[in-house]
Amino acid sequence: MRCSIAVSVMSEIELLGKKGISSSEIDGIRSLLADCKMIGFSGEIKEIAIALKQQRAIKTPDALIAATAIHFGLTLVTADKGFKSIQGLNAIILDL
Repeated sequence: MRCSIAVSVMSEIELLGKKGISSSEIDGIRSLLADCKMIGFSGEIKEIAIALKQQRAIKTPDALIAATAIHFGLTLVTADKGFKSIQGLNAIILDL
């Protein structure tokens, strides 16, 4: 059964592309992601990400993640406080 959590492929890259990640960490992340809806990039997401980068100093991966959530009207759950000030983004900022 698929869960109701959607994950940007950019988040997948960030999670699995960590330097020094162990094979057991990779297996755990892949197992978690297998139950999630994966969202790829589209022209619309690209254009939103470009607009975000034009408006503020934001890293490209963060712009793509925010743009994905904005495009689909999803709530972004993150511990990154940098997402708090992005206009049009509904975000829950976790205090970890």
